[in-house]
Amino acid sequence: MSSLAGDPAGRARLSLTDRAGSTKHCWLDDKGIVLGSALGCDLRLGQWAPPVWVLLATCPGGVMIRVLAPLSKIEVNGHPWQAGVCPLPARVTLGELTLQVRYSDPLMDQPFGSAQIETEAEHGADRWYRKARQLLKMMRGLLTGASSAESAGRDGADHTSPSMSPALETAWQMLRTAQEQHRDDLVRLDREKALVAARWADIERERIEREAEGLRFRQLSTELEARERDIAAKEATFDEIAHSLQQRELELDDLLNKASEERDLLSRSLAECSAREARLFSRELEVESRTFAAPEREQAHNGGIPVPGSEPLATSISIEHESIPDHHVAWVPQPVSPQVPVIPEEWFGKRPSSVSESVPMAGPVDPVQQADPPEPLDASNSDPNDPPIPVVGFALPEKGDPLPDWLMAWFAASVSKAATARSGQVAGSGIWDATGNIAESDARLAKTLVEHGLANQADIDILLAVARQERRALRALLLGDGVLTFYQLSQVESGNIHGLHSGPLVVLERLPSGSREAVFAVHDPRRNAEGLLHHLAESEMADAARPDEYSQRATAVASVESENLQATWEVLEIAGRPAVLREGVVGSASDGWSTLAAVPGVWYRLLLQSALGLRDLHAAGLCHGRLDAAHVVATPNGLVKLMNPSVPSWLGGVEGEESPATDLKCLGKLARHWLSDENRGGPKPKPLPAPLISILERLEGHSGPAIPSAVELADELDRAGSQVPGNTAAFQRFLAEIRSETGMEGVSVSA
Repeated sequence: MSSLAGDPAGRARLSLTDRAGSTKHCWLDDKGIVLGSALGCDLRLGQWAPPVWVLLATCPGGVMIRVLAPLSKIEVNGHPWQAGVCPLPARVTLGELTLQVRYSDPLMDQPFGSAQIETEAEHGADRWYRKARQLLKMMRGLLTGASSAESAGRDGADHTSPSMSPALETAWQMLRTAQEQHRDDLVRLDREKALVAARWADIERERIEREAEGLRFRQLSTELEARERDIAAKEATFDEIAHSLQQRELELDDLLNKASEERDLLSRSLAECSAREARLFSRELEVESRTFAAPEREQAHNGGIPVPGSEPLATSISIEHESIPDHHVAWVPQPVSPQVPVIPEEWFGKRPSSVSESVPMAGPVDPVQQADPPEPLDASNSDPNDPPIPVVGFALPEKGDPLPDWLMAWFAASVSKAATARSGQVAGSGIWDATGNIAESDARLAKTLVEHGLANQADIDILLAVARQERRALRALLLGDGVLTFYQLSQVESGNIHGLHSGPLVVLERLPSGSREAVFAVHDPRRNAEGLLHHLAESEMADAARPDEYSQRATAVASVESENLQATWEVLEIAGRPAVLREGVVGSASDGWSTLAAVPGVWYRLLLQSALGLRDLHAAGLCHGRLDAAHVVATPNGLVKLMNPSVPSWLGGVEGEESPATDLKCLGKLARHWLSDENRGGPKPKPLPAPLISILERLEGHSGPAIPSAVELADELDRAGSQVPGNTAAFQRFLAEIRSETGMEGVSVSA
């Protein structure tokens, strides 16, 4: 800031009057000065002022005045002011202070409040014009011979007087023309100055915005550095936890190895005990046989005379024989009702050889013999059209454990229902003479059902009579009437009775599945509904992470409520392995849909419901991971459900990327397949409307911006729905095909 004595040309003079009335003077140039109370301000004020208050700088067109304190207010020439360029002279009111800014040339100063404010260029032009006019007057006096005094006396005379020569008149006209042109140039220059001032204000605004953006960037950088330090600290903590867990895992492995060694030792000890028990049992049998044989030999030796003391032994033997439990006595049918004839015992053919009349049957049984597999079935009386049923092993209770009461009641009710429906078809007592002996396989199957509490003997008598009357095997009758499934019948005939249930569920069938998990169709008596049980295979228990992931994903999906997702009911632990109980969905998978799926209205509904299922799944932070044609199922009531949501990718044998974008890309491929499946018959449907084509291409990533999420996809389809034809008749035919395939023609449509 320069002093008043060293006034450079072209600068503005600034006068500051404080509360006491004292005035300070300084010069203002294009570099500008800053007023405020903080250190570093060009003009420091008292502590009552903001730290940084006002910026003043000269610029084309006047002085630029900008308020730097956001909440402060100033006035310029009596008007509120925030930022801009004000022509000189200007009066700035800062609270009780008055700041005057005017030109540096005192000759050009105008009083404040003047209606006419001229620029520095206009003042220079007026001086030049006055000098030129005085020069012309002197020249005119010289040419006319008048003295300078006379010329000075004629100052007020018109310059166009007759005494002026033509040359001077011409020069005078040229001078006036030049003056007018000069004034036009000044006006144009003022306009350009205004444009420059506006551009200067824009530049200043952009500079301030850049400074503010830089400040925000520095703050964000500081926050990111703090977060990075926090993350580094957390990573160090996690590393310590991982190290401790690793040490714990090693300790658990050592304990597991020790437990395995102890188990092997106990197994060897148990085997030795079993062998010793078998040897003792054989010796006991030998002693008892000698005891029975001794009285006979002695009686034969005495000529048939009973030996004294032998009768008490016979009485003891008779008592022991009568104390044999019921399940050791041969099965003999009993009369159940007057409508059902009693089955003669001789029609059963040979009696089962598993029952013995000797007393040793009441003794303990060798556990090795209990573990032997059952005798193969005699399939001579079975239906030749029935396919072979594989016997599936399942982790179940021990063979000698009784069945749960609810399981026996459930099967007994099913058999009783079938017997009640068939009771009116029994012909009478002559049925046994007409049909002949009951096959050994039927007798063995009936005996197994009754002995294990799976059926009442009265109901079995009715079903046996109907089976012999129709000349069918009992197993064929049970299968045909829906009493037992192929899987259940195979478990009963093979002796694996505990294979009929898994935990609290009734196993109906085993479904096709991979080597990593077994899938069963089950009935849940608690919910009175059928579902699907997914049970992790024993081979996957070697990797400790996989059972946890299997259970955690199923638990997370169970909390998602969506009508377009297969419901997950419960996560169980069966035989030490995790199992998942899911909703049983009846419908048709997308790889079996007809050409009606490509009709615009039908295709739109199928894609919209699939998108809603993905939307609900992604909203819970989960991904489907294995979305293919078999996992999109249309039900007879018009709902589309996504099957097996969020199962681990390694169940399919291939571990791939799981993300919402991958699910959307897979859905786009399926939607294209619904339109262009060449294996479907029927007429070619109409093309899709333009909005649906655009959505499909964006979903596939072929053109336009990709659809970022399932929520955006559902919104896009909802907006495009007004331009899609309803095609209600085609959708009804599509659902009729699904109901026909699933055998549910009476189901009503809900979508």
